[in-house]
Formats: sequence, structure tokens, C-alpha cells
Amino acid sequence: MTQPTAYVKSTNFTSYANNNPAAPYNAADHDAEFDNLATTIGETLTNLGLIQRDDTKIANAAVHAEAFDTSALALIASTWTPQGFWLTATNYVIGDLIEESAITFVASEDHTSGVFATDKAAGRWIALGSSVLGFLAAANNLSDLASAATARGNLGLGAMALEAAPLGISKGGTGGTTAITAQTALGLLVGTDVLAFIKNKDNAVVAPGASDDSSEGYSVGSRITDIAANKVYFALDVTVDNAIWQEVGSGGSGGGNPMQSIHFANLF
Repeated sequence: MTQPTAYVKSTNFTSYANNNPAAPYNAADHDAEFDNLATTIGETLTNLGLIQRDDTKIANAAVHAEAFDTSALALIASTWTPQGFWLTATNYVIGDLIEESAITFVASEDHTSGVFATDKAAGRWIALGSSVLGFLAAANNLSDLASAATARGNLGLGAMALEAAPLGISKGGTGGTTAITAQTALGLLVGTDVLAFIKNKDNAVVAPGASDDSSEGYSVGSRITDIAANKVYFALDVTVDNAIWQEVGSGGSGGGNPMQSIHFANLF
């Protein structure tokens, strides 16, 4: 249906009474006036029925894209980004969420903030209701926590979270900031207090070379067994790209165990 017929008064009954104080009102004029009112009211109610359900809510499918202006459509299409509490002299863009006076607002246009009340009156912010965001904006690095101490307690961290690095041994730490300092503090220095892990390779098919070095995980004393040539080698130096390997024996032509002829005196 098009817009309801606009009501236009056809008779001025006040003027009629002033001009004809002794004459009765014309019934036909009253009927015509009431008919005009009935037409306008009836068409208005018909149109209202198109946009409102009987439970007073907006009718289904009554709102469509064309019903929004460009700024509203831009707001709907934007990504809503929490920005924490409102700040003056700050660049905000459409979709930014802020909190002001315990109310959450969304920016309806790009702007640089000035006075909040002025910006709100200019339509730059739309209230969404009481704040439910509990803002923890990434840019704030947790500075917007209501209570850092309570948060630590809830996470089970307690005072431990305030300990400076390195955490001492008496408090369950290693007492060091590197592997070496931690090993030393704990009395577990590899190669001194505990045996170091030595990488060996017992299924090689070629003799080791200069590139079989520390970058490959080898250390002085590492063993490589060349099963193709039935020979065993030990590392004397594992400098990167300059490793030195000493052949220490062979198994002979009979294919015996090459370890039988190793002479450890030849290693050093």
C-alpha cells in the first residue's frame, strides 16, 4: 500500500458557529469530516500492520538493507574492535568499541576524539548498553585489569609471578638464565658433573669427513662405524667444516667385529 491519504479538514465548524449562531450544524458536513478521518486512520492502521506484529515487535522481513543509510551499513559491515576505555585526542574508526561511564559504545564514524559528550551528541558514538566487555585490549598489555593481584591469584600464580629472573634454586628455579649457568648452579655441568651425551653413528656406508662436525651433533669422542668398509672412526676435533676423524681399526677380511682391533692409545 502507498502512504495513507493525508487528512484535510473540509469544514471549519468554529467559523460556521460564529457566523451562524442560531443555526444547527450541517449533519452532512459532519459525516464528510468523519469520513475523511476514517479514511486516513484506517489506511494508517493498515500500513502499521505491515511493519508491526500483534506482539508489538517489528514484523518479520520488515527491515531491509535499503532502510539503512550509508553510515549505518558501514557500521554493520565493520569489524568491531575493543579499544578499552574512551580517551580524548585519539583516532577512532567505525566499529571501535569503547567504555565510558560503565556503558559500551560503538563508533559510528571515523573521528579524532575531543570531548565525549560533544562527540556523542554529534552522533559519533552509539550506546550499546551497560558495559559487558570487561575490556582487555591487546594494546594495553593487561594494564586495564581491575586488579593485577586478584588476576594472579585467580591464575594460581600468587607471589611467584613477581619473582625476578633467574628464579633461585631455593624457590624451585635453576638459578641461571642460560643452560650453562643453570647446570653450574645445580651442580650438573655436562662433562664435569654428569656424562655428556655423545652422538654415534654405527650404520655409515662411507668414511666420515670434515663436514661431520659439531653442527651435525658430533662431539670429541663420537664414533662412526663404516659398515661398508668395516672400519671404525673416532672424532678428535669437531670444528665446523674442519672435523678430524681417526681410524682406529678394521675387522679384517673375515668380516669380524671392527671394534676388536681398536687401540685407544691412537686416539690422542
